[in-house]
Amino acid sequence: MNIYMIPFFINKENYNEDIAMAYQCLESLSYSKDVNLLIFNQGCLSNKELSSILQKFNFNYKLLGNGENVGITLSRYIGFRYIIENYYHIDYVTEAHVDMIFPPNWTEPLIDYLNSSEEPMISPKIVTDFPDEISPNTITSLEARIKYLSAKGEDKITHGFVHPVIHKLSILKELCPYDVGFLTGTQGYEDDSILLGYNYYMGTSKKWTPKICHKSCVYHKTLFQRFKLPNLSESFNKNYQGLKLEYGSYGLKELARIYPDNNFFIGEYHKSIVNPDMYRKYNKYIGENDIKKCCTNKKSSRFIINTDEEKTECLLKFPDDWWSRCYEYTWASNFSEENDTCLDAACGAPHPFKFYLASICKNVYACDIDTDILDKNKILSRVSEYFDEEDVKKAAKYIDKIKFSNSSLIALPYENNKFDKVYCISVLEHLTVEDIKKSISEFYRVLQKDGLLVLTIDYPTTDLNLLVDCLKNTGFKFVDSFDPKIYPNAIYSKLIGGLYCFRLLLKK
Repeated sequence: MNIYMIPFFINKENYNEDIAMAYQCLESLSYSKDVNLLIFNQGCLSNKELSSILQKFNFNYKLLGNGENVGITLSRYIGFRYIIENYYHIDYVTEAHVDMIFPPNWTEPLIDYLNSSEEPMISPKIVTDFPDEISPNTITSLEARIKYLSAKGEDKITHGFVHPVIHKLSILKELCPYDVGFLTGTQGYEDDSILLGYNYYMGTSKKWTPKICHKSCVYHKTLFQRFKLPNLSESFNKNYQGLKLEYGSYGLKELARIYPDNNFFIGEYHKSIVNPDMYRKYNKYIGENDIKKCCTNKKSSRFIINTDEEKTECLLKFPDDWWSRCYEYTWASNFSEENDTCLDAACGAPHPFKFYLASICKNVYACDIDTDILDKNKILSRVSEYFDEEDVKKAAKYIDKIKFSNSSLIALPYENNKFDKVYCISVLEHLTVEDIKKSISEFYRVLQKDGLLVLTIDYPTTDLNLLVDCLKNTGFKFVDSFDPKIYPNAIYSKLIGGLYCFRLLLKK
């Protein structure tokens, strides 16, 4: 059994539009079977007026609140506590809003996914606009918009979090969702609070992130309640301070991992460090005492640290803003040998590693989806955008030794068991989960027995646990140890919300 938890707010300044949207929301829900609603009346309508609206539809509903806008945080807290205490027999709780339109039985594929996984929650795909001919501002029927949503589903899972969201009540009971003892403002950071609760419930070693199931698609107009509350910045600040007290600085660090495209939380985490100078002392100690140990263990798979071997060039001199390549290429170059037949997979037109391989190895292949890769003059032109004239001449010296192919990683144009080594440097983070799986299968196919796969990835834009599982399931084995711990001296960039770099060495 599933119950919807919906805060019902109609803004007086926008009454006609908001009430029309709410009617569309409720009517769209009426096309689903067995709809149970817990409504919290947040304002504008009396409970009697709201009940008269709800009675027009075939819902089982319970009404909380009295028309006072108590805010997002408290209304959600009250709703969840009421459900936990009074609906103990149900399995799922769906958080939704009255500015949404739902296709019939949209929850079914999401609940099927929850039933078949350990995930504590799942969201659907969201659209925020309709084509002009069926937009909510036209007289087009609601049925036309529902039909549009029903056709937008697709069979894939991605990382992300949106409302509506379906929770497993059995897990939700283990948390204190939207804890108003800490979140004392009317709104702000309540979603982050519940995500951290789930993160710790699942276990931080799993590097859990919320997910979106694209099999269902829901329309969400705007968060029209959120941005019409008074004293908004004060409320957000109260809840942010409460969030920090509830989960601490490491909670901010976990949110930075969960939201890799948002640099706010990683910045706040770094600001919260009491004495960052101690990290530098630690790094100096490691550098003075253990640099030989760190550098000699070249076959371990782990996060790259700032005491790893670093060079200023890989045949060509690195641009100053290439924060990780000086480590990645230096490490990867350890495995190239004179008699190798090797592949630089997704090599990039201007990147230098393929030229380095050509200066060392017997047979060098390089592929990329960029069509410039088939024109050597265009390649050298692209090289000149990053490197000086001397480096362009070095690239030109070796370019004819490289066999180029315009191809995707998911369909490599090479025969089975062809390569001694396959190199793929900071590429997989740009692919979908399905394409990562296909690419790894292709790497396995084209490698010789005992051939090496030399990988680096950006983290957390790549799901490390998922990647490792995929590599093992394909048949790859780690050459040496695997260590997923992020050390204080791991190399780090503030790009796209904060990035680390992980290296992996595997064999077929």
